[in-house]
Amino acid sequence: MNVDSTVLDKGAAACYGIHRDLGTMRDKANRSGAGRLAGELDEIRARAWYAMKDLVASGATDPLGDLPPVLRAAETPLHLLDTPANRELLRCLLLTMDAALAVDKERGHEGDGFAEVIEHFAARVQTEVYGPADLRQGNQP
Repeated sequence: MNVDSTVLDKGAAACYGIHRDLGTMRDKANRSGAGRLAGELDEIRARAWYAMKDLVASGATDPLGDLPPVLRAAETPLHLLDTPANRELLRCLLLTMDAALAVDKERGHEGDGFAEVIEHFAARVQTEVYGPADLRQGNQP
């Protein structure tokens, strides 16, 4: 499927705008004592953030590309990706995701709660440890 890069760019920029605006709303909710609402806004922000990152990974221009290098996360050297600590992080994230799935199920948020956010973190660490899914050769748990 071919997608015009301007469509990807607009989608990534929109996701970042949603993420930014929800952050402002979350801050207002926290200041007004609406902590539960702030937590829900953070969940939505995370989904917008990862949707933006997925679009950038698909070829969209990174809306954060104009940030000064000091404000952008540094690239992690390859030798620090598959380490005992990162494997332990992955193990813990997968356990946390299982617990979050149970909580989401209790609350009726299946597919749209904590587990979805944690799944993004787990997938990223899993890619760091084992490489991209399409290149893995049975070395993942």
